[in-house]
Amino acid sequence: MRKNTQKVLDALLEGKRCFGAESVWTDGKKVYSYNTLIARPGKGKEYLFTSTRHSNTTSTHINGLSCGLKNAGYKVTFITQEKIDG
Repeated sequence: MRKNTQKVLDALLEGKRCFGAESVWTDGKKVYSYNTLIARPGKGKEYLFTSTRHSNTTSTHINGLSCGLKNAGYKVTFITQEKIDG
């Protein structure tokens, strides 16, 4: 996992804000890649990620963060960008 993505994952798990880089950041609950919402909390210990195809870098963010959250015991569900934004 890239260094900036790891920083964001660590902050997300602690519920803290983190601007790992301009390309990936969290407000402590939601995760953004290039100002596009890519993940948000679901029910309980679940995170919802966009299944919509974005840039290679955004895909790298999604893959790294979703794997990291799974390793931390979270359920990861992929849904459309429209549902992520809604």
